[in-house]
Amino acid sequence: MIIAIDPSKKTPAVAIFDKGKFKKAFKLSRSKKGYYDSLYDLMNYAKEHDAQIIIEDQYKGINFNSITSLIECRAEIQAIAALVGVPIEIIHPKTWQTKALHIRGKRMCRNDLKKLSKIRASELIGKEIKDHDLADAINMADVWLNVLRFNDN
Repeated sequence: MIIAIDPSKKTPAVAIFDKGKFKKAFKLSRSKKGYYDSLYDLMNYAKEHDAQIIIEDQYKGINFNSITSLIECRAEIQAIAALVGVPIEIIHPKTWQTKALHIRGKRMCRNDLKKLSKIRASELIGKEIKDHDLADAINMADVWLNVLRFNDN
């Protein structure tokens, strides 16, 4: 089982694949009471199902406040995963985007990447995905399952 998480200042996106197949995608709300309980439950679920957690790394070119919030979110996820004993891999956005969206050597604006991610995730699971964060989590999980877990990098 693979659980991919796209960190966010407000609503981290989660995609779960089991036995190579998409199972579900959802968002967690960092502003709601019970966020840490939900995250703890997710990590316990991951441990019970011997899942690998994949977390997206941060872009380096975003503003200071945004990167601080994203690092804080990722740290929360990593801390709870470590407490529960779930393995984590960090994947850089360009790594999964290059492989999933076939953009090697192309410079694309953020909005175009979001559109491509939603299109590919929708095709992958056979259902329209309108949220780019959910799409990113779905694509990350798929790339990990089909490409990256076999590499050493």
